[in-house]
Amino acid sequence: EIGKIVQNLLQNILNIEQLHQRLNDKDRVKLDRQIRLLRSEIDREISEFHILREQAMASSMN
Repeated sequence: EIGKIVQNLLQNILNIEQLHQRLNDKDRVKLDRQIRLLRSEIDREISEFHILREQAMASSMN
């Protein structure tokens, strides 16, 4: 289920980026920072998810 949530988030980011390209320069600059922050946050969450998944898999093998 977490993997599905992550995939949905990534798809939403792609949609935002496509809309972002259609904006005028002033609005685009406003959203640039928000998009970068969102991508960074999601990248951290994905990394944490992978770590937790690996830990769970390792503990289930023992």
